[in-house]
Amino acid sequence: MRKNWKKFVAAIVSITLVISVPIASRVITKVKAADYSLVWSDEFDGNSLNRNNWTVETGTGDWGWGNNEQQYYRDSTENIEVSNGTLKIHALRRDNPIGGKYYTSGRMKTAGKQSFLYGKIEARMKLPRFQGSWPAFWMLGDSINRGTGWPACGEMDIMEAINNNNNIYSNLHWQYNGKQADTSGKAYNVGDRTAWHTYGMEWTKDKASFYVDDQVFETYSITTSAQMEEFRAKQFIILNLAIGGQWPGYEIDDTAFPSRSTMEVDYVRVYQKPEEVTTKYDGPTIVITEDALDRYVGGWNSFFGKDIGWIPATGNFQPKERYADGYAIDITNVGEVQNDSAWAVQGNLERIPYRTGATYTYKCTLLSSVDKKVFVKVADGNEGQLGGAIVQLRANTPYYYETTVEIPEDFDSSVSLKFGWGKMEGDTIEDGGQLSVRVKDVSFITTTTIPDPAYTTTPAPSTSKTPATTKAVTPTKKSSSKKAATVKLGKTKIKKVKRAKKSLKFKLKKIKGATGYHIRYSDNKKFDGYWDKRVKKISVKIKKLDRKTKYYIKARAFRKVGNVYYYGKFSKRKKAKTK
Repeated sequence: MRKNWKKFVAAIVSITLVISVPIASRVITKVKAADYSLVWSDEFDGNSLNRNNWTVETGTGDWGWGNNEQQYYRDSTENIEVSNGTLKIHALRRDNPIGGKYYTSGRMKTAGKQSFLYGKIEARMKLPRFQGSWPAFWMLGDSINRGTGWPACGEMDIMEAINNNNNIYSNLHWQYNGKQADTSGKAYNVGDRTAWHTYGMEWTKDKASFYVDDQVFETYSITTSAQMEEFRAKQFIILNLAIGGQWPGYEIDDTAFPSRSTMEVDYVRVYQKPEEVTTKYDGPTIVITEDALDRYVGGWNSFFGKDIGWIPATGNFQPKERYADGYAIDITNVGEVQNDSAWAVQGNLERIPYRTGATYTYKCTLLSSVDKKVFVKVADGNEGQLGGAIVQLRANTPYYYETTVEIPEDFDSSVSLKFGWGKMEGDTIEDGGQLSVRVKDVSFITTTTIPDPAYTTTPAPSTSKTPATTKAVTPTKKSSSKKAATVKLGKTKIKKVKRAKKSLKFKLKKIKGATGYHIRYSDNKKFDGYWDKRVKKISVKIKKLDRKTKYYIKARAFRKVGNVYYYGKFSKRKKAKTK
């Protein structure tokens, strides 16, 4: 659904996994239903949307949901209706615009509620057909909700249709060598798209086959590219009806509203093959919390562009003895902006141990002697991105980075922690400039369930002796323990924030017994990466911020007793934009 259209058209020319042939000459095969069982469905019974399955998205999104779409999505029964056993997504024309748009419609997703890895995903639908219409049934990778951008999260378009014809399209979008890649976008004529049809995808670790009414019309390999790991991780489902945009264009037939502008859905169903019983562990389990770096055997390694005569980046790499303590680099030549120039200077921890099916919390502290961007990446063995982001550092100001990374159950690649320090687009440092950087406090921690290592299915050796009776031992003394200090602090509050150029000022609610206040701020509303600041007074000024940038701030009181800090609860998050 989401397309950068200039790149999409170029990719159609350069990255085609299946040879394009006319529809009439295509070999059509029937999708096999054997061995599949229904694991989830929404039959749209009742008279309201099941919010345990769906979240309704609203607004115009960023740049018209990435496509310059012309509608405003609303969470309203006028646009999203469940009745008589079906879902109806109504696109409507308004006389008075809302959010600057004269059209409204509906968009809903299962993100955070229902997501799937492999199987048959299908929906029975009637589609609207008129100039400017753009109904879609598609999927996005769960990793987009953990900071992985599009298209690195992966997108699987099960069905898209545009304008006044009977063609539908099924495509894949992913990231290849750091850029957008797409399948060919060929059309399949369904006869009459305003009639009931079942649209689906059969998805395995090797391929994605798309079908209409059980007839497979297109199959894409997802193992031919070294960077298609996006399609071997969980994805969630999206249904929406867009109006206009880069693909269908901006000519819209207003006579279609409201009589011909409804997308009707009978059901959405997901089928999967049951796991082999013999492969499933059914013994006792234990819950553990561990840092992958504690099990790691290896070391930090470096790379400089000069090593292969690429970008002439140079430096002195100084790894620390403990993996968690990271490394330092005195960069003597940061390189210059070219393709993938971020990776002209690297400090990486390769092939760390992990547990499949576990979610890891990845943390590190970053420091640079100058304003500098760094690409923090959790990579698989094909350089695909499992997590991470491009982070903007401020000179001599520690940045505390944190994100979560999900390792799929069937993941069979390697995991590496990578840092790209080369010059990037938007860096203020000059080409070939010098700086010093530091990575420390590195951890990759999970709390997960594993088979009990003490459990064995081998029977204990038999003995003819009668076991001795074990007596309970009563301690002669009660163990003594000192009562821990108890410090309770109230919850502070951030009062009105005053905006200034590259800075923000505000006052805090004073808390009785507090030694000072801990301020945490970020340019990410989920605080995936943040700066910390401790102050003693309730008047606070945060300096050295970016201009015209939205920041999120929270604060808590603390009291220091000896060398121990006791903290109260964080305040509500406050947001403000610098001038």
